[in-house]
Amino acid sequence: MTLMGHNESDSDVHVLQKRRGCEVEVLPSGNGTFLRVVDEYGYDGENFISFNISTMEWETSVDWGEDLIKILDDLQGLRQYIKDILTRYCVDKINEFGLYQTEYLRNKSVPDVFVFAKRSPTPTTVVLTCWAAGFYLRDVSVIIRRNGFPVPETNRISSEVRPNGDGTYQLWKSVEIPESEKADYDCYVNYRILKEPIIAQWVTCLLKD
Repeated sequence: MTLMGHNESDSDVHVLQKRRGCEVEVLPSGNGTFLRVVDEYGYDGENFISFNISTMEWETSVDWGEDLIKILDDLQGLRQYIKDILTRYCVDKINEFGLYQTEYLRNKSVPDVFVFAKRSPTPTTVVLTCWAAGFYLRDVSVIIRRNGFPVPETNRISSEVRPNGDGTYQLWKSVEIPESEKADYDCYVNYRILKEPIIAQWVTCLLKD
């Protein structure tokens, strides 16, 4: 075999590698927007040629790669074909996969939401906690609300998103409130696969020791 000046006498086995794909940013809607593409080739573990979609030109890091570029340049329409594959077809396939993923997760990954209060070290206050668990995507929003309005972030303590042992995640947030307060508190959880947010109302009488 001869490839760009390399022949069979170099080695009994040669490896030609190819990496082609696209990178997208996932929007809140679940669709992806194009960021960048990859189309590059390696020979025996070393990169030797790649396609730059910005300049629509082939680039090489070795002298003998120029011979291959001449061959590729003679193939009419190849550059536009690669661009279309990477910027359209690839993104469309990712979006299509995202729809299946969203539907799967919608059926499998609805968060469990709990809201409860514990006695605080301060005698006249309690610690109200909102806890969401069992979701597969990290981008979940958990908000403690007072009379329908979010409690300021400065007054809250958060665990941040943490992994569970089964591949899902959990997140809790707490706020210290006066035990005698008569305001209505709830836990508002939004998750991009949910058709509607989950709202769990705190029942004042549910106080854990």
